[in-house]
Amino acid sequence: MKTLSRIDISSTLQNTVLPEKSEVDFKSKLESLTKQELIIAQAACKGETNPEIAEEHHISVLTVKKHRQNIQRKMGLTGRDAFRQFLKCFKSYLKILLLVVLTNV
Repeated sequence: MKTLSRIDISSTLQNTVLPEKSEVDFKSKLESLTKQELIIAQAACKGETNPEIAEEHHISVLTVKKHRQNIQRKMGLTGRDAFRQFLKCFKSYLKILLLVVLTNV
């Protein structure tokens, strides 16, 4: 299996459909998420609750909440509805980005 560097992420995902507004800005913001934040975002995309995510990844619920807050801050999102919409719009992009990051471990 070919391992991609973090630099290759943009070229790998070049054909990914993103909202027209600030496409480059969204990509750079997504790429600023840590591996743990990507894992939390991917779990949230699957509809897992904070307690479910915490149990699955052996972390506290407060840690899950902190990662979600960090994601919201980095992405410029305010409120749960904005976070849910973000997850809905970027579900496939997050999945691919997480796969790329995990293969580089």
